[in-house]
Amino acid sequence: ACTSLWKLYLPLNKIGDTGAEALAKSLPACTSLKYLYLNDNKIGDTGAEALAKVLPACTSLEQLWLSGNTIGDAGKAALKKAARRGLDMLI
Repeated sequence: ACTSLWKLYLPLNKIGDTGAEALAKSLPACTSLKYLYLNDNKIGDTGAEALAKVLPACTSLEQLWLSGNTIGDAGKAALKKAARRGLDMLI
């Protein structure tokens, strides 16, 4: 578990959907994570939907930035549906 990680800044790393899916699997274990920056990483709908699935378990998350990716309407809808009130999300 990554209980002391509170900020993860990974813009411009070309993680794509595969990387976003892998990251999503570990996010629920990051119980102190407040800030997740994944801008400009070539993440599409598949990666966005994987992140959306785990968002409800990420109760400490305050900011999720995904701007500059290739997320389409389906991915945006999944993220918005999964986001809880008070989460600052930039898509």
